[in-house]
Amino acid sequence: MENEYTLPWDQILYLMNGTDVNGFPLSASLITIHEVVEKKQLKIHQEFAIIDTPVSVSMSGGCVVAAFNFPQKEKHNYENIKKMCINWLEHINETSDDNKLLSLIITPVLMEGTFTLLLTDLVFAEGYTLNDEYRLILCFDNNKTQPYILDGINISEMVFEIDSRIEQELNEIRSSIYEAEEIIKHHEDSNLYEENIKKKITNITFDKKYEDDLLEEHTGIRVSKEEDSL
Repeated sequence: MENEYTLPWDQILYLMNGTDVNGFPLSASLITIHEVVEKKQLKIHQEFAIIDTPVSVSMSGGCVVAAFNFPQKEKHNYENIKKMCINWLEHINETSDDNKLLSLIITPVLMEGTFTLLLTDLVFAEGYTLNDEYRLILCFDNNKTQPYILDGINISEMVFEIDSRIEQELNEIRSSIYEAEEIIKHHEDSNLYEENIKKKITNITFDKKYEDDLLEEHTGIRVSKEEDSL
């Protein structure tokens, strides 16, 4: 695989896999079966866009795995793609398909079209239900993996800039969370103080004579007693 050891794969996969803090997929994918009808001319047989489903790509030796977790609303898309991939593997040895190619294109959103990963030579496909999602596992020959980088782009510098921007945004989020927690804590402490004061006030008791003297002193009104009327 060209440039395998010069590309910052760990950082690229970090920017490609899963979802952002708002739950949106970090990559958009497209899976297609092309047929070469003439030299350098392709005809699309089947094609499915994977926009609302996150992908997780991992590489190990000669195998690269793309795992998709389709949400409930993407069930129909999941079933179509699963059927297409399994059907492809079942007929992979037929000579009538020699001029056809199944490919998966993955584009990290944060890299703004400067980097695209092309996976071909599907060797395994499996789909199953996982809780409320539909999981699709696709394995490709890693020796056929092709990264495409826009001309003039230094991918290492770009990944570093994106990482720095993400870290800055995370720090701002952490700061906002800390400030919110401090406000809540201060509010809870204030309420606790108020409750303690209220309890102390309600627990204060005076004897009857002291209450009468206090009322007469501050109002000028002498409290009448039963013996005064006698």
